[in-house]
Amino acid sequence: MTIGMSGDGVSLMQRYVDQFGDVQTAAITTAHCGIDVHAAKDHRLLSWCTAYQDLLDTWRLWHQR
Repeated sequence: MTIGMSGDGVSLMQRYVDQFGDVQTAAITTAHCGIDVHAAKDHRLLSWCTAYQDLLDTWRLWHQR
């Protein structure tokens, strides 16, 4: 993302998730940025990653973590 994962970047990504329901892109972008979602101030980062993990679990596409 060209604007980063600061407040504006996270808000933009949240609007994208709200519009398209694409939590995978949000979670992978967060992981690619190297953000520690457990230490992040914005709870949305952890929410995206948790939702993506839940989705993979539902599809049984997971590895032991």
